[in-house]
Amino acid sequence: PLLSVITNISYDHQNLLGDTLPEIAGEKAGIIKQGVPVVIGETQAESAPVFEKKARETDAPLIFADQHYEAVEQNISDWKSNHYQVFKNKKPYLENLEVEAAGPFQARNVATVLQAWEILQSVDLPKTPDLTALRTGLAGLRSFTRFMGRWQVIGTQPTVLCDSAHNEAGLRIAFERILLMPFRRLHIVTGFVNDKEVGNVLGYFPVNARYYFAKADI
Repeated sequence: PLLSVITNISYDHQNLLGDTLPEIAGEKAGIIKQGVPVVIGETQAESAPVFEKKARETDAPLIFADQHYEAVEQNISDWKSNHYQVFKNKKPYLENLEVEAAGPFQARNVATVLQAWEILQSVDLPKTPDLTALRTGLAGLRSFTRFMGRWQVIGTQPTVLCDSAHNEAGLRIAFERILLMPFRRLHIVTGFVNDKEVGNVLGYFPVNARYYFAKADI
């Protein structure tokens, strides 16, 4: 690979990955390869030392995206896309960066993308994506990649939103944003596979909603 990217770490698939964030981070760190640059999307106190140790062992240049880039949402009322003001090292860097994917977690993803894009500028590629390509790609994200399942609107009147948040961090931030959006009545269809610690996440679900519990056929 030319580049490795790891986003944030949360409790998930403990039966496979481990019961603590450092254990989970240790499994995720397996994608760090000898001498290959690695971007970590979010600096977390419990997981950062694990990534730093692995990077030293593999002589892999390591950079934490959120220590250099910050993407600030400019509107949260649109279910389908968003625009960001981007800061690099705390200074204005990009204005009105459009991303064809909404949702509260995308700001962190944008910072990660920009850090990865910066590193790719120094990699020997047949065609290095320039800033115009970056803007075009993000503005047409769903169209170009068929990106599905995260904050995806599949119906209107009423709005029907699908989101595959499936761990504590994802559910918390998704419901915090949903409660900021306009709606008359909130209906929630949800289900869990049996490796989820359901008791740890139920507290994030809104009280004032009508629930439909489903079981995945897996």
